Amino acid sequence: MDVAVGPRVMGPNELGWLETGLSALSGTGLTGGERLDSVVLITGHVRSLAQQSTAPAPKPTHPRTP
Repeated sequence: MDVAVGPRVMGPNELGWLETGLSALSGTGLTGGERLDSVVLITGHVRSLAQQSTAPAPKPTHPRTP
């Protein structure tokens, strides 16, 4: 996941996903910019969820006492 974070050049697969998302929203009445914003927003949420699910568990800050 670290490779997909930060500035990068979009490759053909990522552009393909973007185009598929845009075409899926074509009959919604949204403008092109609104469709692009929607796809980018959803992509960001999915990326964030994937990062959270693969992140190591945080270390406890206080030792547990029995």
